Amino acid sequence: MSLVAKFFAALAGIIHVLFFLMESVFWLNPTVHSIFMVDSVASAEILDVYVKNQGYYNLFLAIGMFAGLLLVNRNHAVGRALVTYICLVMVGA
Repeated sequence: MSLVAKFFAALAGIIHVLFFLMESVFWLNPTVHSIFMVDSVASAEILDVYVKNQGYYNLFLAIGMFAGLLLVNRNHAVGRALVTYICLVMVGA
């Protein structure tokens, strides 16, 4: 796997971690939920459970990506397959 492909795969993983933080950890912060066009704290509280679910989905995608990147160095075929699969899931979702 080329260095450029590894870079973009790691970047995608980092972006998914950032979305996890916004959606699951900092969601009720007005600055954060306004990014997602949620106007009030009351609306954000209603959406809290659903957005946390989405945040953890993003976290698990990031974990899969980082695991694949670690496996690329140990077992090239397995790591490349996992990175490719997670990238396809990210694009498909």
